[in-house]
Amino acid sequence: GTLPRPDVLKVDVEGAEARVFAGARRLLDAPDAPIVVFEELAGPARYAGTAPLAARQLLAGLARPGYRFLRIPRTGGLVPCQAEDRSGWQDIIAIPRARAGAWPELDMQAAPA
Repeated sequence: GTLPRPDVLKVDVEGAEARVFAGARRLLDAPDAPIVVFEELAGPARYAGTAPLAARQLLAGLARPGYRFLRIPRTGGLVPCQAEDRSGWQDIIAIPRARAGAWPELDMQAAPA
């Protein structure tokens, strides 16, 4: 048999998120792309050697899913953000356009990529 496509991916690989997303491009650049939750480091990614915003910018560059981004501040809540916003360490939720309707409260807050 085959495995169903995931609805949500949680990725925490100590700064190598962009590399994971590049390897999963076929899954992520699809009309039924999953929601992606990942940690983003604003400083240099010591362990992976990738640029600080590379993961978010890679997702933003995928045209079919139309990812929108929210950051989860340590103080709680959700804050819309763009692909290029720099605001230090943060957790990010990337929501594809097709899945936003399942959580209208997130869609109202999500900034377009």
